[in-house]
Amino acid sequence: MDRLPPETQEQLRKMSFTCLIANLGKAGYDPDRLEKLERADLLEALAETMLAESETDLVREARKASSSKRDGQSESERSAKPREKRGRLPERQKKEKLLGRPRD
Repeated sequence: MDRLPPETQEQLRKMSFTCLIANLGKAGYDPDRLEKLERADLLEALAETMLAESETDLVREARKASSSKRDGQSESERSAKPREKRGRLPERQKKEKLLGRPRD
């Protein structure tokens, strides 16, 4: 429970015994076994469940970010490419510009 942000800890402490059991039941715990636990144990179990979910979310985000990089370039690299193309001069024009010759 100590690893959760203070606001979340406060929200958990304000939850009723029934809400704690309901939330843990949604997370896959057996409600009959939960009713036999003390409130402190329920709080700790729900805190651990929330931490595991947040870690899972972080893993999903990391996978999503790495898969987009594997698909090629990052979003900023993809959006920069069209600008690079617009600014490029054909080879002939580059040489003329360097040599100071006017174009025909």
